[in-house]
Amino acid sequence: ETNIDVLKDNVKSHVIMIRHHMDTFFTEDKTQQTYSEEVVQKLAKELIIVKREAEALREQLEKKRLQATHDTLTRIPNRLAYDEWISQEHDRFSKYDTPFVLMVWDVDFFKRVNDEFGHQAGDKVLRIVAQMLSENIRDADFVARYGGEEFVIVLPGTLQAAAMKVANNIRLAIESCAFHFRDKPVKVTASAGVCEIRENETVEELFERADKALYKAKGSGRNVCIAG
Repeated sequence: ETNIDVLKDNVKSHVIMIRHHMDTFFTEDKTQQTYSEEVVQKLAKELIIVKREAEALREQLEKKRLQATHDTLTRIPNRLAYDEWISQEHDRFSKYDTPFVLMVWDVDFFKRVNDEFGHQAGDKVLRIVAQMLSENIRDADFVARYGGEEFVIVLPGTLQAAAMKVANNIRLAIESCAFHFRDKPVKVTASAGVCEIRENETVEELFERADKALYKAKGSGRNVCIAG
């Protein structure tokens, strides 16, 4: 441009146009940024809701799992939990030759307690026996109510001799507990069959041996632990 005034007008016009485009850009950019922030906040809120729902669902599933694997009367694991635990322990023994011991316990003269004192007394006896079994084993051990007045204990990494000492300690603890029902003393004792897993032995065969040892204990006058 040869005319300075025209040049000034052209430059001024272009500057105004550039400023207009920049203002438009910044306005659109700010709008886009605000929209993005709103989307992020919305997604964050939705994520929190999803997490809460997932946590609530997890708690419900855990509660149902506990209900399915725990005895409602004694609050210790039940037969289903035992089947799962003993299967895992047997797999460990098969792979790594890690020994374990199974104890099968039975409350002595339990029918007599029910007959003389009623089923409420019988239920209380079962709860006390479950408590004694739980309190006299290690954290790594497992106890469950097998059914009726029968309980099982699994001792991982344990040999027969050590298991017999544990069994007799439990037996003495049960015998020594001062149990009363409606101010009347009730004598509570229990017997056990104790067996260490053998090579190539199935879980069913191990339980059968322990159950036979328990039968011998019952026939030997009760309140005794016998190794199978």
